[in-house]
Amino acid sequence: MDAYFPEDFEDETVIDITDSGYTNNKVALQWLQHFIKHTSASAELEYKMLLFDGHGSHTTLKFCKLAAANNIILCQNPPHLTHLLQLLDVGVF
Repeated sequence: MDAYFPEDFEDETVIDITDSGYTNNKVALQWLQHFIKHTSASAELEYKMLLFDGHGSHTTLKFCKLAAANNIILCQNPPHLTHLLQLLDVGVF
């Protein structure tokens, strides 16, 4: 792994590796918790919108409940169209 990741990460950087090499429900929840922490999302603050693809780990009951509890609106891209709807890649970056 040393070849892939430098040792001088910022304190907020998180890396997790799964046995399969693919994301799973556990990693998705960890990512959402990281998102909540670094966007200051909470039930007491304004809503945030999270755009995501239809991977099963993004639609579990735990994921959806955690998002709702923190005023995060989940907005799923239609199936097989994520590559066409990568709005931030074109509009922001």
